[in-house]
Amino acid sequence: MASPLELIDNEEELRERAPRADAEASPEDASHAAGPSVLNSHPVTDCLAHVNLTQLAVRFDPTKAPIVLYDDGNHLILIVSEGKLYSWPVEWVATQTDAAGNRPTPKISTLSEGPVLSVRYSLDGTVLAIQRTTTDIEFLNREKRTEFWQRCRPGDQLLGFFWVTTPDYDLAIVTTNGLELFQLLPEHNGLRAVDHRKHQVAWFTYTHESRLALLASSVAAPVRLTGYQFATSGLIRLPKFDLPSLSNSHLPRASSVERGDVKLLTMYGRMYCAHVDKAAGQLMLYRFYRDALIHQHTFPLYSQRVALSAVDHALLVHNLDSGVVLVQDVLSSSKHPLASPLPLGLPPHIVDEDGVPKEEDPNLEPYSDNWDFVGTDMIVDWAHGAVWHQRLDLAALTTSCSDRTSLVGFLQRRRQDLPYASPASSPHRLTLQVVKALIADRESLASISRAFDLLCGSYQEALLQAQQVGGREGKEAVILPRNPAVSPVDMVKEVFVPLEEETAVEGCDFLAAVVMEYVKCCDAFVHVKCPSALSMVLLRLLERRGRLHELPAWAPVLSHPPDKLVAMEVVEVGKSYPPAMQVAQDLLHRPPNHGTYVHIMLGEGRLLDALRYVRRHRVESVAPMVFLEAALKYNDACIYATVYRFCYEFVPSFTTMPHYPMYTAKLHAFSAGKAPM
Repeated sequence: MASPLELIDNEEELRERAPRADAEASPEDASHAAGPSVLNSHPVTDCLAHVNLTQLAVRFDPTKAPIVLYDDGNHLILIVSEGKLYSWPVEWVATQTDAAGNRPTPKISTLSEGPVLSVRYSLDGTVLAIQRTTTDIEFLNREKRTEFWQRCRPGDQLLGFFWVTTPDYDLAIVTTNGLELFQLLPEHNGLRAVDHRKHQVAWFTYTHESRLALLASSVAAPVRLTGYQFATSGLIRLPKFDLPSLSNSHLPRASSVERGDVKLLTMYGRMYCAHVDKAAGQLMLYRFYRDALIHQHTFPLYSQRVALSAVDHALLVHNLDSGVVLVQDVLSSSKHPLASPLPLGLPPHIVDEDGVPKEEDPNLEPYSDNWDFVGTDMIVDWAHGAVWHQRLDLAALTTSCSDRTSLVGFLQRRRQDLPYASPASSPHRLTLQVVKALIADRESLASISRAFDLLCGSYQEALLQAQQVGGREGKEAVILPRNPAVSPVDMVKEVFVPLEEETAVEGCDFLAAVVMEYVKCCDAFVHVKCPSALSMVLLRLLERRGRLHELPAWAPVLSHPPDKLVAMEVVEVGKSYPPAMQVAQDLLHRPPNHGTYVHIMLGEGRLLDALRYVRRHRVESVAPMVFLEAALKYNDACIYATVYRFCYEFVPSFTTMPHYPMYTAKLHAFSAGKAPM
C-alpha cells in the first residue's frame, strides 16, 4: 500500500475512464422514472439495493449508555460500558466462527473509575490513551501495568487526540490553541513535548487512512482550514483554504461550517475533503496535493440531511430524509449517480450474542435518529446495540445502471477479492456480462470501442502490476487474484464465441465489425496481445455471411497475431474459394512458415512452383527427398531430372545424404528408358 506521503506526492492521475457516451438523466428524472415507491417508501429486505448492510460481531447493550468509538488506527470498535473496555476487530462479522466453531469474543480491559470521553490504542497496541476530561488524558502501559497523565496547557481545552507514526512524533493532541506534538519516552512511562503549532481551533477532523488532520479556525463561515499530514518522512503542512469556497459567490452562502459538514475521504489512492454545503445544495469534493487543494467534483444534493460513506472507493451519499443512497464514482466524468437511487438493503434479522438469528421482528428503521455513521463504511445502531458494515452489491448496480460503458470502467476499478453483498457481485464476471450485453443489444460502435479501450487499459495495468510484484523476465506474468482485469482470451471464450453461436446470419456483419474494433484496441496497447482464436471467429463469420471475397481486406486483422493455425484454416477455405490461397501465403509469411506453404503447394500438385518458391525464399526446412518422391509420382523423366538437378545444384549437402545413391540410380533408370524401382 502506498504511504500517505506518496498519495499526496503522486501527481500522475490514474487513467481517466471513458466519458459517458450518452446524456444521462438527472437523479430527479431517475426518481420520477422509478416512481415514488423507491424514493419515498421505507425499504424492505427483499428489494433491489445497491448497498446492503452486514451485521458485525460487535454487540452492546444500549440501555447501559455505553460509549462506542472507532479506533481507525487499529481497525477496532471500542465499547466502554460499566468500567470495562471491549475491543472488537471490524473484520469480524456476526455469523463468524473459528475452526472450533466458537463465536469471536472481544478483548476486555478494566478501566479505573471516572468519565471517559474518548479512547485510542497506540499503533503498536502497548499504550491505551483515555481522555477523561476536556483537559486531561490518562495513559495506561498495558505491559507494565503503569499509568501516567498528560494535561493540556492552561487555558486550553482538549478537543481530541490521535496516535501517529512519524520520525519525530508519536502522539498529536488538538486543543483550542493549536496542535501539540509529543514523543513517548523509551520506557513508555511518559511523554516528551516536541512541538506546538499554534492555531485558533474550533473543531478538527482526522483519519488514519490519510494521516491527515484538518484544523478549523471557527464555526462561522467562511472557515479557515489548516491541514497537516503525518507522513513517514515527517510532518507536512498543507496550504490553508477556506470553506465554503469563494468561487461559488453566485450561490447562497452557508452561515456556518461544522465538523459534521466536512469529511476526509480516500478513494482510488486520492485524498479528498468533502464539504456538504447545505445552503448551496451541493456536495463539494476537493483533492489534496502537496502544494494545493484543487476542487474536482461538485455533486447536487437532494436532501438537507445527508451522510457520506466510502465503500470500495465508491462515494455513497445517504439521503436521510428520503431514505435512499446514491452511488457516485469520482473517476467518472459525470456528476450524476452511477445508477438510480435506491434504499439500503437491510438484513432480514439481527444476530444475537450467540450468533443465532432472533425470531422476533427487529423492526429496523433505516436512517433513524439512532444511527451514527462512523469511519468510512460503518453505522452504529443505538436502538439495537449493533454495528452495521456497508457493502456494495455490484450485481444490483449492474442491473440498474443504464450507462453500460461507464459501468465497465467502474467494475474494472473494483477489487475482485472483497466480500461484496451478493455472491454474484464478481467484478470480472459482471464485466463480461455487461460487454456481452453491449454487443448483443447492438450499441453504437463508438460506445463499444470505448468499453474495449477500458478493458485493454485495465488488462495492461494488471499485467504491469503482476510483473512488478512477482513476474520474472521470460515468463508470463500472472494477474493478481484481486484484479478483475479481463484478458483477450476471456473475451473470446466468454463473449465472442457465445455471441457467434447465438448470432443469426444477418447479424454477422455487425459482430465482425465489433471484432475488428477489439483488435484495433488491443493493438493500441503494447502488452495486450490478441489470441489466434479471435481470428478464427472472424474467419467463421465471413464464411457464414458469404463474404470470403473480402478476405484480402481482412488479412491484416487475421495476422494479429501471426499464427499458423489461422493460416491453415484459410488454406481449408481456399479449397472452396481459390483466391484465399494468396491470403494464406501472406499469413504464412508472418512469421515465416515457408516449409508449411511448400507442403501445401506439393499437396496441390504444384511441384515446380514449390521449387521456385524454395529457391526464391531459400527454404532449408524441407528435405530434398520430399521433392524427389513427389517427382516420382509423375513417372516423368523430364520432371524427375529437373528436380534432381535442382537438388544437386542448390542443396549443398545433397550428395552426402544417405539416399543420394538411390535417387541417382532412379535417374539412370529414367535415362535408360526403364521405370525406376
